[in-house]
Amino acid sequence: MLQLVIPGLFASIQALPETDASRLSALSMLDVRGTRNACEIDSVEAMLCRQFGIARQTDWPLAAITYAFDDGRAGSDYWLRADPTHIQIHRDKLILLDELDISADEAQALCDSLASHFGDTFSPLPMQPDRWYLRVPDDPRITTTPLSQALGRHIDPLLPRGDSAMRWRKLLNEAQMLLFSHPVNQSRESRNLPSVNSLWLWGGGTLPAAPDVPSKTAFYGRDFTARAIAKFSSAAAHALPDSWHPGIDDSSLCLLDQLNRCWQNNDMTGWLAGLSDIDSNWIGELMKAGKAFSVVDPSEGTSLTWRPYNRWKFWRRSRKAARQDHDFPSVTPGNYTGMDEFGNRY
Repeated sequence: MLQLVIPGLFASIQALPETDASRLSALSMLDVRGTRNACEIDSVEAMLCRQFGIARQTDWPLAAITYAFDDGRAGSDYWLRADPTHIQIHRDKLILLDELDISADEAQALCDSLASHFGDTFSPLPMQPDRWYLRVPDDPRITTTPLSQALGRHIDPLLPRGDSAMRWRKLLNEAQMLLFSHPVNQSRESRNLPSVNSLWLWGGGTLPAAPDVPSKTAFYGRDFTARAIAKFSSAAAHALPDSWHPGIDDSSLCLLDQLNRCWQNNDMTGWLAGLSDIDSNWIGELMKAGKAFSVVDPSEGTSLTWRPYNRWKFWRRSRKAARQDHDFPSVTPGNYTGMDEFGNRY
């Protein structure tokens, strides 16, 4: 059965008033008439690793996997991602952002300064301007939070945990002080660009053995880390098309992550556009084609299964969603009919 992985979907539906949510006709029908199940996952990365047969170490070993696909040789070393980020003070919280548009020269200059200051203890390798890596001689004895889960959130509860957590937090604090006064950041601030004032450690582990049997699940998505996970398992990995089409095999997995990114960056315009896109170009098209599919929202630990006969469950009426705390005001998406594709009002 086709799987659509859409982090942030159910929170997005709940963030709209019931009358507005019903105007997203396909999503509203899915929410009301689909079969809801709990799923024991806490992140997109965890779901994809399980799907493609990658075992968890202390963390999901994504740093080593992505390093290998960034033209590196991971060998048997322990790797951590140390991605450049910007910490923004918001009232009494520290919020993490990563859309920095760093150049390769800026990344190299910042990493050279860190290497000069810390030596091998904390010397990130900027394989790409937005993907930095730390080679660690031994298991650092920490558990980390994937960057995708930390973005847009208060970071204190998400910092490294474990036996050596304090040591790593001290290293991060010292690195932040060095970055604060770095000429690269002074230049960026003069151009009204966000400074690179911190690093986010995550995805620790050694390169696992590739699964013995190549995965039969084809992957469609934009995210580099997700594509690297699929390719590591010898699965076919494709760019995400603009909409569902019959050429996408029923056993495929499609990652639609635009809602989560917009939510994390308080991009309400993009968030509404994303909801409309998912409603009309994915869920709506699948329903029109009479396809069975499942929708998984890792951020909620919930999945919905849709089968064509679900559309006839007229007795399932829209219920007022429990409101959750969110940063968006009540909004009314435009240009919706309030009627599903089959002429049903609900």
